[in-house]
Amino acid sequence: MLAEGVSLGREPLGVALAEVESVVPELLAEHGAPGLAVGIFAGGQVATRCFGTLGHADTRPVEPGTLFSVQSVSKLFTVTAVLSLVDAGVI
Repeated sequence: MLAEGVSLGREPLGVALAEVESVVPELLAEHGAPGLAVGIFAGGQVATRCFGTLGHADTRPVEPGTLFSVQSVSKLFTVTAVLSLVDAGVI
């Protein structure tokens, strides 16, 4: 969830993009994150937006093709997938 009150699913893409573009810079500053890339699905369309830089010392901008290190986040995806299979009775 980007921020409380941000709802992107049913709005036209332009409205969703404006909302994302208005909250992301503040969230980056609040959390001390140098940058991020966002995928947005709204009104049956998909768009990407990039914000900030690759790092605090690396001032190159985040671009649509930027690769980010997921580090330990992949463990969360794996656990979620396994527990979903357990809940479904598959394993």
